[in-house]
Amino acid sequence: MGRALLVLFCTSVVCPALTPDQWRQDLQALATRLPALDQYFFVHASRSDFDAAVAVLDADLSNLSDGQIVSRMAQLVAMGGDGHTNLSLLQSAAKFHVFPLALSWFQEGIYVTGAASSPAALPALGKRLIRINDTAVDDAVALVSTAISHDTDQWVKFQAPAYLAIPELLATVGIIPDPSQARYTFDNGDGTELPVDLAAFPTGSSVAYKAPRSAFPNQPLYQRNSLFYYWARYLDDSSTLYIKYNSCAQDPSFPFAVFVAQVLAVVDNKPVSRIIYDLRNNEGGDTSVIQPLLAGLQDRQRRGILPAGLSTVTIIGRETFSSGVLNAYDMWVKGATLVGEAAGWNPNGFGQVGSLYLPNSGLRVSYSTRKFTLGGVGSLLVPDVAVDWRWADYVQEGDAFLAAALTVQPR
Repeated sequence: MGRALLVLFCTSVVCPALTPDQWRQDLQALATRLPALDQYFFVHASRSDFDAAVAVLDADLSNLSDGQIVSRMAQLVAMGGDGHTNLSLLQSAAKFHVFPLALSWFQEGIYVTGAASSPAALPALGKRLIRINDTAVDDAVALVSTAISHDTDQWVKFQAPAYLAIPELLATVGIIPDPSQARYTFDNGDGTELPVDLAAFPTGSSVAYKAPRSAFPNQPLYQRNSLFYYWARYLDDSSTLYIKYNSCAQDPSFPFAVFVAQVLAVVDNKPVSRIIYDLRNNEGGDTSVIQPLLAGLQDRQRRGILPAGLSTVTIIGRETFSSGVLNAYDMWVKGATLVGEAAGWNPNGFGQVGSLYLPNSGLRVSYSTRKFTLGGVGSLLVPDVAVDWRWADYVQEGDAFLAAALTVQPR
């Protein structure tokens, strides 16, 4: 997806602390510029409700902390009901603290998949979250999701765990009274509860998370090389070409043309009965990047190098977003079987983002510039073969998505 850019930000590397008047300027820039730039903002949002919420925030500014102001601005943007029109609370300009837990949402609930190496946090590793202070986890998710721009519940499933560890947001929505500390309570797994009292880590802290491990670690393919934009592996035992496509973008250190040449060399020299494209962690970018690879593989099939009965599978999940969804849809139209979870973006929604930077805080607000209309699907790209992301599978270092993909026959 193409990107436009509107720059309205402070010139210093780190913006100074803002006065209420400076925050008021940012709020007015948001309230006036965002609807002017995003012609789709009021498709889902009520203009009167939006204006009323802006007026309330404007009146409250002098009594709010910076974290409360940013959180409430994110709630304003989220009123648009569009995952691409977004003020992310995870951006560095938000200057938020963090509670030192990495959380993930599985079929069985929200679990701690990473914890800082501290006596306070480590006991929570591998435990299922029950509540934060006195707020039950389901209610906490509902509260933080008001600051998550989304057009599918799947995107909330992806984003909410990270938002549940943001102290300033938790305080803004009333889950905790003091953003410097919180009590997270977990299911101990034996019928008892485990309360864990955590202090917020400072802004910009680099947290080294510990993850649960098995005695004989065998990291599944989808977790490997997570910083690579794209990579591939030939699986000898099933004559499968596995292609992990993490980002719809050119890797500056590994041009996509070089990647394509290496992949096609494998196809030309090894028997391939199945191709699996894994897009479960692909949040988008440029839809066109993958096309040379698809064209090269299609040419091999036309020439008989790849068999006519080739099984083609595309793995998708809640993190599959934007151009990742468009690429998965294109593969599906051309005969691929979709396996996994429903994707995180509405394929008949809005996208192709531009960027608005608020003048004093430097906060980035993305916005949609295009309406997409794709045939054969509704507001959710759903798999042909549905697979749950389960904690039991994760903790045993399994991959039910790939296991299901390896059983798929040609469409």
